[in-house]
Amino acid sequence: FIEDTIKSVLNQEGAEVELLVYDSNSTDLTPDIIGKYKDHLRSIRGSDHGMVDAINKGFHECSGEIVAWINSDDSYLPGIFKNVAEAFASDSGLHFLYGDALDMDTLGNILGPNLFTENPVSSRYLYSHNFIVQPTVFIRRSALRSIAPIREDLFWTMDYEWLGRIFLSGMKGRRYPAFFALNRDYANTKTNTGGFSRYREMIHVLISRPGPFFLSRRSLR
Repeated sequence: FIEDTIKSVLNQEGAEVELLVYDSNSTDLTPDIIGKYKDHLRSIRGSDHGMVDAINKGFHECSGEIVAWINSDDSYLPGIFKNVAEAFASDSGLHFLYGDALDMDTLGNILGPNLFTENPVSSRYLYSHNFIVQPTVFIRRSALRSIAPIREDLFWTMDYEWLGRIFLSGMKGRRYPAFFALNRDYANTKTNTGGFSRYREMIHVLISRPGPFFLSRRSLR
């Protein structure tokens, strides 16, 4: 899926884009696909300690004022970078921004909107569920520097824990009223293969936070 991902970044209009692609010594056609776009991106190929290590390295190496990461099976929707840039430019106090997502299958067919996205209410995010679809998230670089890196010891919930720290820090977030990304949903994703281990890791994240262990969705409305 990586070519779809790359094209969804490079085809954006209305914003200057720096694209870094991290390839952990893949042995499939990934290097050839990346090579087709070598004049429009920076490719870093080599061993790493897993997905989170690559993401943290990307955060450290990139130079843009607004930063995001996207996994190689998801894609951005056309024209959204312009909306993101304008939203941050219009509000100097905005630290992070996210939008809604459409779920799609392995063939790129749209399955429908992801129904879990909500407005940025801290208590809802921390003690109910992860209502932010990761590829829709954009964060101001200055805010990124003020929080610790994504935790490498987490395999399934690293984005949920990291965004939870952003909420706990009191940073200002906003949900943009538009679809930002295509979230590919299929049997072999991390989310769909975690089973009990994923659930146990999520419980570990929840009990590590200050405040109530669980609040029902109904009680938080």
